[in-house]
Amino acid sequence: MYAGALSALARLPTIDPGYALTAAQLRGDALLALGRVAEARDVYQGLGGDAESRTISALGLGECALAAENASGALLLFDKAFAETEDEFYKAQALAGLARAWAESGDLDKAKLELQRLRKDYPERQDSISLAAMAIER
Repeated sequence: MYAGALSALARLPTIDPGYALTAAQLRGDALLALGRVAEARDVYQGLGGDAESRTISALGLGECALAAENASGALLLFDKAFAETEDEFYKAQALAGLARAWAESGDLDKAKLELQRLRKDYPERQDSISLAAMAIER
């Protein structure tokens, strides 16, 4: 599935500027899902400019850090993403990332606190809640 998505993105002759961020995010997510962490990191590092791009960059780089078993780096990036956005979708993703990074670092108490905050502040974000809860239960 992810290889097919990368192939489809590569075949696009041009990308409408209004969708460039979405295409970059999809490319980074697909690379990460395929275990191509260094390439995904390059995509996310290339994002910049507006606030949404910086948030997506920090979230993506946080995921890369987790994939590379760098929990401390992931904590910094997810915290940055949370602090820099007002968007509730991204805030929920950042909190889930924080919970997962704390769990990865071995501090389950802090991971559970982030999960509680996520459940309290963003109860509608069941996808993020489930990711965080699974990381804690491992």
